[in-house]
Amino acid sequence: MKVEFIHHSSFYIELSDCSLLFDYYKGVLPDFNKDKPVIIFISHRHGDHFSQRVFDIREKYKNVYYIISNDINQLAVRDKKNVDFIGPGENRFYDFGGCRLNVRTLKSTDEGVAFLIDIQGDRIYFGGDLNYWYWQGESRVWNDSQKDAYLEQLKKLRAMLDKDNKDIKLAFVPLDTRQREYAYLGITYFMEMIDAEHVFPMHINGSFNIIDRFKEKPYVKRFADKIIRIKKDNEVFEIC
Repeated sequence: MKVEFIHHSSFYIELSDCSLLFDYYKGVLPDFNKDKPVIIFISHRHGDHFSQRVFDIREKYKNVYYIISNDINQLAVRDKKNVDFIGPGENRFYDFGGCRLNVRTLKSTDEGVAFLIDIQGDRIYFGGDLNYWYWQGESRVWNDSQKDAYLEQLKKLRAMLDKDNKDIKLAFVPLDTRQREYAYLGITYFMEMIDAEHVFPMHINGSFNIIDRFKEKPYVKRFADKIIRIKKDNEVFEIC
């Protein structure tokens, strides 16, 4: 399994029988294998997660499929061939050119959805903007409501994992420098509540050193080896 960090919250994953692309809006894309289906996930409508450019991909590749959060206006998608809109709390099975996957969704604490994907015997979590968005300047009531909403979704995710008795191989979780000293809250709660083999911080706004600062926190020591250190755009990781 190959994982490539594109930019910000966008990742490309190449599997044996398909390729996955998440939340692409800009950056250099790899050359997809033309013999494999390409499945594109869009978690929500924000401009740093969604661009019309994702639909240009099907001009070059023939087997392209889209799974798109339904907070995106369907009128924005002119050609709906091989496009499926999905909302929070849904569970859908797909077969894209022989690539079979099960997609479940959680409700974001901002916009759209997070994805839990079962594919080729592995499980992938992509958080989108599901995070504990604690902001300086917001009221205590608002920040507490964000915490409650985030923990509610993590508990739902934990229940899914417990029911299936299967943990996550790859997780993509926000770590946003704009939150300053509160940037670590969401990913820390995730690591404490959810078993994931490899965790890729995202939504890092080009500030790669925040990953090192997080890994160095004393309370992170017990799971620091699971956190992937990303150093640049288009960095490639081979995951066994």
